[in-house]
Amino acid sequence: LFVAEGISFLMAKPSPLPKFLGYFALFIIIFSSVFNVGLQSLSNIIYAEEIKPILNHIKLNKQKNDTVYIYYGAQNAFNYYKEKFRFDTKDCIYGIDSRNDWDKYLKDLDQLRNKDRTWIIFSHVYQLDNNSEETYIVNYLDTIGQKIDFIKDINVSAYLYRFEN
Repeated sequence: LFVAEGISFLMAKPSPLPKFLGYFALFIIIFSSVFNVGLQSLSNIIYAEEIKPILNHIKLNKQKNDTVYIYYGAQNAFNYYKEKFRFDTKDCIYGIDSRNDWDKYLKDLDQLRNKDRTWIIFSHVYQLDNNSEETYIVNYLDTIGQKIDFIKDINVSAYLYRFEN
């Protein structure tokens, strides 16, 4: 209140210097508020999940008989780009959505046991408290297969596993 009164007093003076100082003080107050809000907004940026670098990595490293398992959260993005990256859907397995019963993921993943090499793609991963479905699934895959490749980008990842037949 005192600052506003002081600025008003300076702006009411007939000479140009106090008037300029009043406008300058008003500008500084307004600008600092806008600048501060802008900085706070930048610190709360949510980064996009960009699946293209992951798909490109798989495309460059995929062998002829590799299988691609797509976690349900990645399916929309995968379907959007699969033709651009020339994925043959006969080599793909679409994972189930089982947020209410994570043990069903393990049964779904058991179909990979008869595959030699399988890429598992994650995006839009569901998280409950400090547990993510990705961590749960990868921990299980580590018990039934051997991780031989891994790539991660912002909120997107892919793992390559070898499973013994």
